[in-house]
Amino acid sequence: MTSSGNTIVIGFGSIALKDDGLPVHLIGKLATNPRFKHLTFLTSPVGGIELITLMEGYSSAVLLDTMKTSKGRPGEVKHFLYPLFNETYHLSSQHDVSFEQAMELGKRLGIQLPATIRIVAIEIEDNLTLGEEMSPSILGQLDVIMGAVETVLEEVMQTK
Repeated sequence: MTSSGNTIVIGFGSIALKDDGLPVHLIGKLATNPRFKHLTFLTSPVGGIELITLMEGYSSAVLLDTMKTSKGRPGEVKHFLYPLFNETYHLSSQHDVSFEQAMELGKRLGIQLPATIRIVAIEIEDNLTLGEEMSPSILGQLDVIMGAVETVLEEVMQTK
């Protein structure tokens, strides 16, 4: 799902793993919203070294990911401005390079990466159970979560 623009919005996750697919579902709805027609939307199951090519050439990026901590409540949305961020599920994969390593590699290779990167992390309940339906605690917060993400995207568009 893409449209033209200087900002890329990437949602990470798999819809086959309950709440892990939340960012993918959000991207599906955001990409059809006319307010955001100037943004480019993509989904990716991973956030490792592939990020370099996904973000190359964009002036800004918004990364939607999930996190599961012992302190958060399901549906809680946190917004970080890179380089100050908490680790999220897909940006900190033990099976690939970390987000920090990917950014450093991109810089060393001279790849034009976004000057501004925002990370929106949503606390989830279950990212290990197979199933396309999200947890009731996430489904109950879906409108609030979408509103928080839309606010971030509107802020991004205003700073252009």
